[in-house]
Amino acid sequence: MAAEWDDRSTTDKAVGETLDSFTITKYDDGRKYVTEDGVAVPAPGGAASRR
Repeated sequence: MAAEWDDRSTTDKAVGETLDSFTITKYDDGRKYVTEDGVAVPAPGGAASRR
């Protein structure tokens, strides 16, 4: 992830600190999921994949 720190920045994090964390999972059938840190990744073929 890239961001610009200037006089309009709205975070108190220093350059190099973590702003957010997430996991991107892509299954062989092409489905992709983005899950927040600490949230279980949906299993392939599960209920979420039928949406």
